[in-house]
Amino acid sequence: MKKLVKRLIIVGSLAAVLTAVTLLARNEGIAEFMAGTVSRGILTAMGYATSWIPFSLSQIIIIALIIIGLALAAAFFVQLKKRGRKTWLKLLNLTAAVIAYIIFYNLSVGFAYHRKPLDLGISLNEPAEEYVAEATEYFIRDFAALADSLPRDTAGNVVSPYTFKELNQKLKEEYERIDNDYLGDFTPTAKPVGLSAVMAELSIAGFFLGPLGEANVTKLALDYERPFYIAHELAHAKGVMREFEADLTASYLLLSSDDPYLRYSGYMINYGYILSPMCALQNDYYTELCDLIPDSVYTEMHNAYLLVAKYDMLDELGRKINDLYLKLNGQSKGVGSYDDPGSSVEIPSDPEDPTSPPIIKYYYSVTELTIFSIYRTRTA
Repeated sequence: MKKLVKRLIIVGSLAAVLTAVTLLARNEGIAEFMAGTVSRGILTAMGYATSWIPFSLSQIIIIALIIIGLALAAAFFVQLKKRGRKTWLKLLNLTAAVIAYIIFYNLSVGFAYHRKPLDLGISLNEPAEEYVAEATEYFIRDFAALADSLPRDTAGNVVSPYTFKELNQKLKEEYERIDNDYLGDFTPTAKPVGLSAVMAELSIAGFFLGPLGEANVTKLALDYERPFYIAHELAHAKGVMREFEADLTASYLLLSSDDPYLRYSGYMINYGYILSPMCALQNDYYTELCDLIPDSVYTEMHNAYLLVAKYDMLDELGRKINDLYLKLNGQSKGVGSYDDPGSSVEIPSDPEDPTSPPIIKYYYSVTELTIFSIYRTRTA
C-alpha cells in the first residue's frame, strides 16, 4: 500500500507541476522569457547533439514509442483482468513517465507557442496603391526571369543545384542574415525522413520534434519545395513555433536571398501573396503581369499537385492529428493557424448613393507587408 501511495503522490506532484507550467505559458511575458532562455538552451543543446547523428533520430523514436505504447496497452489490459496491485503500480509509473515527458516538452517548445508576435526586424508599413503595382511588377519580372533561366528536368521541374547536405548548409548561412534576439543563434541540421511515403500519406511535409531539437523533412517533394520545407522546420528549431510565423520566416528568408534557386522557391510558394493585392484592388495591370509568368511555372505547380494526389490515403487522419496537436498547444484555429489571408472591403464612394462606384479598401496580410518590405530593401 505504501508503494501505491508513493506513486500517487509522485503522479499528483507531476500533475501539479504540469498544470503550473501550462498556466504560466499563457502569460506572454513569462512565455517570452522562457522561450528566450530555458527553451532556447534546451533546443540548442539537443539540436547540437542530434546534428551529429547522420540520420533522423526522431523517426526511430516515434516508431519505437508507437510499438512500446501498443505493447504496454496490451500488457495493461491483460494485467487489468487480474486486478492486482502491481497493475496499478505499473499504470501509475507509466502515467508519471508520460506527464514528465509532457513537462519537458513544454519547457523545450511549449512556451514558444505563447510568446510575443514574430519580429524579423523589418518595417511592415502599408504601401500606397501605386506602390503596389510597382513592387508586384518587380517581383513578377524577377520570378519570370528565374523561371526561364534555372535548369529543369524532362518533366519540367526545376533541378536543385545543391545536394541535401549542401542545401542544409546554404540555409544555415542564410539564417545568419536574420540578426535579432527573437530567433536562437544555433541552427541545427535538418534530416530527410526514410519513411517519407508514410508522411506523404498523412499530408506531412516535415516535422520538428521539440525535445530533440531535430528538424525533419520529407524526401518526396519537388526541388522547388524543399528549401521552403527545410527553412520552415529550421524556424521551429530557432524558437518560432507558431505555424504561420514559421511559414513567414521561411518565406522572408527565401525571397530576400541573393541565391536564384532559393529565391525561385520563395516565389513559387508565395506566388498568390505577391499577386493578390493587385487582384483585390482590381488593378488593370493585373492581367498583364499574370501573362509574364511562363508556362513552365504552371506546369511545375501542376506536377506538385500530381505528386500530392498520389498520396491521399491518410490525409484526413494526418490533418486531424496536426489539428489536435496545435490546439493542445494553445493554437485555437488548429490547422487554420497556417493561414494569413488578406481581405478587401468595398465602401460606397457616396454613402447617400449606394449605386455609386465603390472604393476598395484592402487589408494587407503580414506576408504581403513582409514582401513589400523586401522590395523596399532591394530597391533602396
